[in-house]
Amino acid sequence: MTDKDAQNASEELRQLRAALRATQGQLAQERLAREEVEARLRRSERLLDNAWEQLATLRNSDSWRATAPLRLAKRRFGAHLR
Repeated sequence: MTDKDAQNASEELRQLRAALRATQGQLAQERLAREEVEARLRRSERLLDNAWEQLATLRNSDSWRATAPLRLAKRRFGAHLR
């Protein structure tokens, strides 16, 4: 191996190490972004679960059942009353 070959290999190694550091930095940023999205998704899923629970509670309530005939009448005749 000549001095020129050694210099070329050394320069290539330097460039590869720099590219590796840059790629590792990008990977770290992508991981953080993914973690943020996953946290938002978990929060959204909790909110959705809570909304479904509230809806189930409402639909199982006595007042919801008692007003069912009124809602039915409104659906059937509401368009005719306008």
